[in-house]
Amino acid sequence: MTDAGLEAVSHRFRAESEEKLVIPRDVKAAIKKDKAAWENFQKMPDSYKRIRIAYIEGRRRQGKNAFQRSLNHFIKMTAKNKRIGFVKEWN
Repeated sequence: MTDAGLEAVSHRFRAESEEKLVIPRDVKAAIKKDKAAWENFQKMPDSYKRIRIAYIEGRRRQGKNAFQRSLNHFIKMTAKNKRIGFVKEWN
């Protein structure tokens, strides 16, 4: 990539600390209810948290049941220290 191209996209590669992650209160409270999930959640990269929280928030528009199922699944997997949404690699 040229210097001009790198300059044009450089804002996307700045330190994540510049972008504050906002977690809705109800989602944060639900994660905190499960001690293991909350401890593991705090250790996960902000980029992963941002993607997962955005997905869960998007499910809110599809109804309360869809939102709750997604949130519960996220909490269950986070308590097990597993990430969701990634494709398994086949060897």
